Amino acid sequence: MDPESAAVGIAGLLPLIARAAKTAAEYKDAVISAKASIAALTTELDALEDSAVELYEFLKGESLTSSNIRLHRPCLILSCTAGCEAKLKLLCRKLSQDGNGRRNRFLWPFSEKEDQKIIQELHTFTTWMHFASSVQGCRLLSRPLNDVMDILENQLGQLRAVQLPEHMSKNPDTVQAQQLLLVETRARQVRQATLDWISTTRYLERHEALRLSRAKGTGDWILRNPDYIRWRDGLDTASTLWCHGKQGSGKTNLVSIIVDNLLHIHSDPPKPVAFFYFDHQDQAAQHPSTVLACLLRQLVEQLPDIPHSVGSVYENSNTKGALPEFECQRLLTELLRDRKGAYIVLDALDEYTSDYRTSLLQTIAQFSKVSGARVLLTSSHETQEIPSTLRKHQSVKIVAQEADIKRYIRQELGAKGVYELADDEFVGQLVQKLAEGADGMFLLPVLQLQGILREPTLGDMEDSLKNLSRGLNEVLGETIARIRNLSDNRSRVGMLTLMYLVHAARPLTAAELSDLLAIHADRKRVEQKYRPTTRMILECCQGLVTIDGKTGDVRTSHSSIQEYLLANDERLFPRAEAIFAINCLRYIQLSDFETGPWDTGAEIKSHMDKYPFLNYATRFWGKHAYPSEADAAVQAQLSSFFRSRAATAVTNQVRQFAMGRKKDYWSPEECLSFTPLHHACRHGLLRTAEGLLDEGTIDVNQATKQRATALIHAASSGHVDIIRLLMERGADPYLCNWYGNALHCAVQAGFVDTVRELVLKWGMNPTYTGKHRTYLGCTLDRDAADAFETLIDLGVDINTEKGWGRATGGTEDDVELDDLHIFLEACSTGCYRIVDLLVSRGWVDVNMKSPDGWTALHWAARGRNLTIVKKLVEAGADITARDNEGILALDLVQQSYDPPALEFVLGSYIQGLRKGYGSRAQQGDRWGTPVSQRGDP
Repeated sequence: MDPESAAVGIAGLLPLIARAAKTAAEYKDAVISAKASIAALTTELDALEDSAVELYEFLKGESLTSSNIRLHRPCLILSCTAGCEAKLKLLCRKLSQDGNGRRNRFLWPFSEKEDQKIIQELHTFTTWMHFASSVQGCRLLSRPLNDVMDILENQLGQLRAVQLPEHMSKNPDTVQAQQLLLVETRARQVRQATLDWISTTRYLERHEALRLSRAKGTGDWILRNPDYIRWRDGLDTASTLWCHGKQGSGKTNLVSIIVDNLLHIHSDPPKPVAFFYFDHQDQAAQHPSTVLACLLRQLVEQLPDIPHSVGSVYENSNTKGALPEFECQRLLTELLRDRKGAYIVLDALDEYTSDYRTSLLQTIAQFSKVSGARVLLTSSHETQEIPSTLRKHQSVKIVAQEADIKRYIRQELGAKGVYELADDEFVGQLVQKLAEGADGMFLLPVLQLQGILREPTLGDMEDSLKNLSRGLNEVLGETIARIRNLSDNRSRVGMLTLMYLVHAARPLTAAELSDLLAIHADRKRVEQKYRPTTRMILECCQGLVTIDGKTGDVRTSHSSIQEYLLANDERLFPRAEAIFAINCLRYIQLSDFETGPWDTGAEIKSHMDKYPFLNYATRFWGKHAYPSEADAAVQAQLSSFFRSRAATAVTNQVRQFAMGRKKDYWSPEECLSFTPLHHACRHGLLRTAEGLLDEGTIDVNQATKQRATALIHAASSGHVDIIRLLMERGADPYLCNWYGNALHCAVQAGFVDTVRELVLKWGMNPTYTGKHRTYLGCTLDRDAADAFETLIDLGVDINTEKGWGRATGGTEDDVELDDLHIFLEACSTGCYRIVDLLVSRGWVDVNMKSPDGWTALHWAARGRNLTIVKKLVEAGADITARDNEGILALDLVQQSYDPPALEFVLGSYIQGLRKGYGSRAQQGDRWGTPVSQRGDP
């Protein structure tokens, strides 16, 4: 018997392990007394899963094939696999408590002795799988049990003959040291995992890059500023300091100096510091929840141990999913309140999108109010939200100091070797004139200096100094002119770089940009020799571009430059989107990728590493083709792209792989079944889709291997005009993939216009009674409240929607879920926007109960959704309600959250309830039994 046959049996264990782990996790929040046992069981199941995957891959791998190992019948591998399967099935039945309702998730089904036995058995299975995942171990375990015992007995005799003296093998100091090392290592791993779960924003890299770029000795004046000193030392009644000034006045460099100063203040206890640099080119990574999580991570990172409140949230999250924003706010408030005198520094708020700026400022102001945290903000004069939101604040006007400008200029002159060409008189004139014309900005003299230093001779430098431009826009215009006057290839590199930075869907790394700049119509493959170096890119951009030394991202040197380029976009880059789209498509069609699609993730990753621009090109080509579809050159490139089966397949494969999708979505079979029509409809390319349909070579209802039609892709992306075209050409809106039909997908994605189009114009019935979930139920996946409201407007009856969004009358397996009203399901699954809609509109009774007597509060507490608990309480939900077995909503809420969490969200309301309702000793425990009448546990 070959090892691959045994791999099939190992693969069959994985669903059982996953089921057991999932079911055990359902007990975690409800059974406080068994929390340690549950954690130990899930840890052992995780280890077993890792070993099973390791063994499966080993049995399927090449190393075993070359070893000519054959499995005997019977052998230990097969018998142990069968034994493991039997134990896992028994464990799953016990955990599921077959025949009992969901409320028995409050009773752990094992005694302490049974817990220990189960964990030991699982550990044994984990050990033999790990042992079998080597050629030597597999060779041994491929034999029958008796043969293995004979071999081991022989080896044991040999080991006894050479064993170490007893005093050496049982040295207590050595054992204790090893145990301590293991404990410390595990603690470090948990700490790092918790910090990474909170936030992965690379805040220190940005700060270090700024610190290293500062001219020595510049900016120190801010540390001597009386307003700053009073704010820092807590001598001012206003806890917020607003530093504002012109764009380019050096505010960000000053912030880096301030952060260093605050981090090195010696106080007892130390005062924590959290900071964030906003970036005009990276708005996608600056959602308020991301910013707050970054601040929280910094506060936690400065503590010797992870606070209990943070660790509790991390454990209850099962380490999956992002930290909820309300929890982040609560934890920040708690940490700031506990550690008085903390500092929060936010730089360049004017570079933050106005959609979020006010709400973030309000949150920060609340932190300061309740905790006494001292807040420093920087922005330009135009950021009016700061004075209107933070009414009580001090302000400092930031103006580039003449002494700093002169110091910076002299440092640059020395670095460029100007003193070897010029005498002191010229250098003095240069420094003085640039400093005098700075107009309160660093950026202006910096750009002027860069222009002068690029002149070839001293005489040319003197002439340039005499004809110095005065305004920033004038200097930027002259710099662009210099780039255009470079040699053809250098000019092309410089102007294309600026164009790409302005129009890119996300920040580009230096490697990606270099790869992109090497694309040429006449080149059919990627050639290293045509990739410009980072230094060459910087030279060709004449100081308008910089490279982040820590992240490798390329960016304009200042937001003012980005604004200038955007304001002059049509004049400077008239076909920017078309050029971007064409080069993305050209890149994908290079001969380097003709071997795709590839069979394994390792192959895909290898190509992404070798060809840096591949990820961006496959992900965003459609974003650039959409606004430029009418361009004749774009049309020609699209036609060429669609004629290449390898290119279209690789594009979908790399895109799905890079987005973290499971293999079903990036398998070669799925990607080869992804037609040009699917691509065009996914990206909203109406003209292209129409042309493809006119050709008649692609059926409008043709589906991929995963059963996705062009209409499903258009609906999932919100392209109403594409949907109209497809429906006019005979598309069937009821064809389904695994999730559902076109309307299911539109509802889940929250595209209201698409939903209305499919229902009102094309007659799809919004009241679904098929085998898939109801349309209203699909809104729960992404808390799509707008789509939920639209379906109600279109005639869906809330009261017929039950059971995880399934229509009533589902299969036998769905009976328990079918009994649950969609409002209660929304409370349980954390759909705050939908719950808010239902409650605010008065569409539901907030004290509605499920058949087992659970109210909305019970379900919200079960799902650990504290914001929903708050919403329900404010709307009049009865927190003293009991279910059919006497479980109090109040007790369930109190059991589900730490007291600080309840205090943060419900405030004094929960305290009043406790006083009015009485203590648990008087009223009974959560099972309704008075504590005084209960026996021993």
